[in-house]
Amino acid sequence: MKTGFLAAIALTAITSTGMAAGPAVKFRPESYAVHQTHSHHLAATHHAHVLEAYSGDAASIPHAALQDHVGLIRQEVMASSTALGTVPPEMQADVEAAADVKAIKQSHADALQAVAGLSTEIAKPQPNYQAVQQHATRIVGALHTGESHIHNAHARWQMSTIHRRLRPGER
Repeated sequence: MKTGFLAAIALTAITSTGMAAGPAVKFRPESYAVHQTHSHHLAATHHAHVLEAYSGDAASIPHAALQDHVGLIRQEVMASSTALGTVPPEMQADVEAAADVKAIKQSHADALQAVAGLSTEIAKPQPNYQAVQQHATRIVGALHTGESHIHNAHARWQMSTIHRRLRPGER
């Protein structure tokens, strides 16, 4: 009885210690830059999804909230681009990854172009809310394209994506 009780306590301690510690992710500047690129890209995508979801009735969105979302998307896309720029040049120029890096940069450019169009539209006294929705949809599409290339680059650089390391089993 005493042995079973001690075994149960030991198993609980080992399980809770292992779960509390989380995955062992070692800091390396190059992997941190890649994960920062991805984190900012995901944040921009989230804001773009919210904007797209509500843009069907964009006239009901307070103008300040609309501007905030557009600003946050711009900020996160630019931060993702900046982080991508800190990935070591030899990794970016790697023959297998170069096409994906180029596509990520293109997705950022496409998203920023749509953000610029959206900013111009909402600056008008009477915005065309159908155009607002179209720009939001373009942003989401551009960021989704970039997301697949980020995953490809991670695989080519033999880095697992951070969200897969932190949440095993999710996609």
